[in-house]
Amino acid sequence: MADDEQCGEGDVVRLGPVIHGTRMGLRHRADHKREPVAVLPLKEGVPLSRGELVAFRRPGTDLFEVEEISLTQTKGPAKANSAAFRQGWGRIFGGKATVGEA
Repeated sequence: MADDEQCGEGDVVRLGPVIHGTRMGLRHRADHKREPVAVLPLKEGVPLSRGELVAFRRPGTDLFEVEEISLTQTKGPAKANSAAFRQGWGRIFGGKATVGEA
């Protein structure tokens, strides 16, 4: 960016021209390094890949805030996300029903 003060802190992207059908941009990192990036729209149902960027418009400017996607891959099944989920697993997925005495 011509003006480092405008970028503030964090990563930003300024959109550039469309070249051969792909919108180009200039990424300005928090350490003031610059690099060209291809800016593509997200597609419904298509997962993001590691290293891709997600951008949100910074209000009042022509800059976009940038977050880099960092996906972690683990082996094995998905982990339960809370104790309440683990405790209610039988009710959700058909554990042995408890029947009161008559």
